Amino acid sequence: MSDLLFSLEAVIPLFAAVFLGYFLRVKNMIGDQFINGANRLTFKVVLPLLIFYNIISNDFTGAVNMKLIGFAIGGVLAAFLLALVLVPLLIKDNTQRGVVIQCIFRSNFLLFGLPLVKNLFGEDGTLAVSMLIAIIVPIFNALAVVALSIFSKKNQTGKKQNWKAILLDIIKNPLIIASVCGFLVGLLPFSLPNFLLKSIKDISAMATPLALLALGGTFRFESARTNLKAILIAVSGRVLIVPGIMLTAAVLCGFRGAELGALTALFASPVAVSSYVMAVNAEGDGQLAAHLVVFTTVASALTIFGFVYFMKALNLF
Repeated sequence: MSDLLFSLEAVIPLFAAVFLGYFLRVKNMIGDQFINGANRLTFKVVLPLLIFYNIISNDFTGAVNMKLIGFAIGGVLAAFLLALVLVPLLIKDNTQRGVVIQCIFRSNFLLFGLPLVKNLFGEDGTLAVSMLIAIIVPIFNALAVVALSIFSKKNQTGKKQNWKAILLDIIKNPLIIASVCGFLVGLLPFSLPNFLLKSIKDISAMATPLALLALGGTFRFESARTNLKAILIAVSGRVLIVPGIMLTAAVLCGFRGAELGALTALFASPVAVSSYVMAVNAEGDGQLAAHLVVFTTVASALTIFGFVYFMKALNLF
């Protein structure tokens, strides 16, 4: 029961923020100008600051678990490549393909990782998650830029991909820049001043609620019916197929306890909130991206509980 309550406590605040954004738009308290501005602010300022702060505030001087890191990177790349091959065969709309691919391989590990593992194993289990966040989040962002750029109209000339433009998109992406800067600052022989760290932390705290509020303002229930096929493919891939395959492989590879908990958070979490912001900025189907954040978040409340309950029943946690 405690695991079910945790899943609900992790999901309900997110869904409440989305609903508030939707309610405010319906009541004409926010409009397109606010939503567009919030999306730009989230993508270009507060989300990069959140990633930067997360990287520089973690201590990775302890033992590095290369087996865990290797499995996590390999699993993310495998999910990405599988989606890159299969999604174009199932989805015909080019603006939806990149959005669905991003949903299938990219989870909200930044938001769900630490709370889930801390709830299961206490503070002792959070080192593995912190280590993975610093490595996996930049990979998520880079692969998301690739997926969205490949199926972006501006980066296509006939059927030939403009790889130079795609590479430029990756280099210019604020989330990638923030990740690189975070690692570089982490190499410095001194820490940033406390007042600067506190300022960065306070500003970055706006990232998730602001992104969710803007997402809710964009949400249109009536359009969900027209995107039903894409939604079913993306949601089932994100919360059932990918975690089912990857966690089975993790168990067979011998992962147990906090390590398996970290991989559960990585592969079973809903799609990242920033996926919506990135889809909008890449001229993808923003409506579909908004639907996927909402529906994967709601569905994951049940699937995460199911995976955690099953792992505990088998004494894997």
